[in-house]
Amino acid sequence: ESLRMRPQHGLALLARGSVYAQRGEHGLALADLDAAIAVDSSDAIAYLQRGLVKIALGQLDRALPDLDKACEWRPDDPRVWLNRGVCRLNLGKLGDSLADFAKVLELSPGDTEALGNRACALVDLGRPSEALADCDRVLSIAPGHDLALFNRGVALAHLGRKVEAKRSIEASVTSDPESRRRAEAAIQRFGL
Repeated sequence: ESLRMRPQHGLALLARGSVYAQRGEHGLALADLDAAIAVDSSDAIAYLQRGLVKIALGQLDRALPDLDKACEWRPDDPRVWLNRGVCRLNLGKLGDSLADFAKVLELSPGDTEALGNRACALVDLGRPSEALADCDRVLSIAPGHDLALFNRGVALAHLGRKVEAKRSIEASVTSDPESRRRAEAAIQRFGL
């Protein structure tokens, strides 16, 4: 109704685009988010949302500039740094992702998502002892955190602690079939 009365209402475009994104209607979401940004080019949340839609579409390289803008316009919002860090991690920009996760932890100490993702980056960088410390910190805050348990197991495997690694990876399995596939692949990969 708001958009019928005022078609260029930036907040309404952002809200509708966010709803479309939640419903998986990515094309409609992108159209509304593009329009919201055209109305207000400093709307960090619109950039963040558009970046998240692009990530959902597998367009990580195209998402990154939107996430950069979101960080520029909302430097005190840990969510924007976290999402950019995850995007960079998935693009293999490990050092850059570590910087983003450090910023999240500066703004929100104890953020389990930042710690868990940083652990993943640290393992990929060949720093399993540091990754293990992050995973243990997550598990002290959120016992049973499946991603922390998985990353902990991978870190332990890299450290040669195979029995503990297998136990941790097996404990990471949830009802989601993907978690079982992930665990089985890791157990096979590390010969656990």
